[in-house]
Amino acid sequence: MRPGLAQRTLDLLEHLLLRPARPRSASATRSGVERGWVGPRFQVWLEPPGPAALLVLRGRHTAVGVDNRQLALEVLLDERSLGHVQVPEFGPFEARFEVPLGRLTPVPVEIRSSPALVPDLVIHNGDQRALTFELHALDLELACVGS
Repeated sequence: MRPGLAQRTLDLLEHLLLRPARPRSASATRSGVERGWVGPRFQVWLEPPGPAALLVLRGRHTAVGVDNRQLALEVLLDERSLGHVQVPEFGPFEARFEVPLGRLTPVPVEIRSSPALVPDLVIHNGDQRALTFELHALDLELACVGS
């Protein structure tokens, strides 16, 4: 194992060990998504704040056991791709997507991501879920239209 990977592995183990034995999964709320871990496919319904919006995704890339792997994300709204993001560095990240809504009813949002890790293989805690990153926020925000 290379020194950089060893340090990232130790950092993630410390991060996971300072939290509950089973990391909490992200969950939906009326206004957005509560912080937590997500797997390779995360789906949620969000309520738009208006006819023009931005989808803001904030998270933390914490993959372990994979040397120099980028976190690959694809964000879909109503089964249509809003775009792809590559997160090359371990640590916090933010991505913004323009959202073509035209309606004010709740919309389905899906995040597809890789690579995944299974916590039990690293810290032997019985958690067999495939997890890809820690989601800090996923919100639809009002966009400024026109100038």
